[in-house]
Amino acid sequence: MEVYWVEVEYVSRSGNTKPGVVYAFVKSTDAIEAHQAVNKALNQRDLLSTNWLLIEPYQDKLFCWDDDEQDAHYEHLCEMAMATGECVFDDFYNQDEFDRPEDEEIYWAFVEFRFLYEVDPPAQGGFVNILVKAWDALEAYRKVQKAVLVEDLEPFNWLRLTPVSRDQDWEDEEVAARFQRLWDCAEGGSECQWGEITAYERYEDE
Repeated sequence: MEVYWVEVEYVSRSGNTKPGVVYAFVKSTDAIEAHQAVNKALNQRDLLSTNWLLIEPYQDKLFCWDDDEQDAHYEHLCEMAMATGECVFDDFYNQDEFDRPEDEEIYWAFVEFRFLYEVDPPAQGGFVNILVKAWDALEAYRKVQKAVLVEDLEPFNWLRLTPVSRDQDWEDEEVAARFQRLWDCAEGGSECQWGEITAYERYEDE
C-alpha cells in the first residue's frame, strides 16, 4: 500500500458550507480504493464530492511544489496518512479561491489487468497506459474501464488517474514522442488511446 494524493471538489449536503476543493492523502492499494476512502471521509463531514480532479500516488507526482515549505507541508500530510491509515485532509478552500478547468482535460490512466482469454506466449495479466479526454478522474475511469472490458480484459488495479500535459517530461525521447502521439489522438476525439501493453508471466499453481 502507498499514499494516494487526491484533489476533489465538494458541496455541502446541508448547505451549511460553501462549495470548495480540498487535497486529501490516504493509504490505499490503488486509485479506486483511495477514491472510496476519501468519499467516505467527506460523507462523514456532511460533504458530497462533485468532481475528482486527480488521484495518483503521492511520490509519483508530476510536478514540484513552489517552495521547500510547501514540499515539507505536503510530505508531512503524506507521512501522517501512512502512519495512521486515516484520510488526512489539507485546508478546505472555497470554490472562488481557485481556478477549476473550464473544459475537458486529457487524463492518464495506468491500469493493471488480467487476460480473460488465452494468449501466446502465456501470460496472466499485464499493465497498460491509456489516455482519454474527460471532465474529471471518475469520468476517465468509467471510459477506460469500459474500453478495457470490451477487449476482454479485467481491470483490477488502478495505479493512476490524473490529468497530464502534452509537454510532460520523460527521461527517454522515444517514450516522450509516443506519449505525445497518444495525447494528440486523445485530444482529437473521445476514444481511449492505448499505449503498449506489457504482459507479465503466468505463475503455474503448485
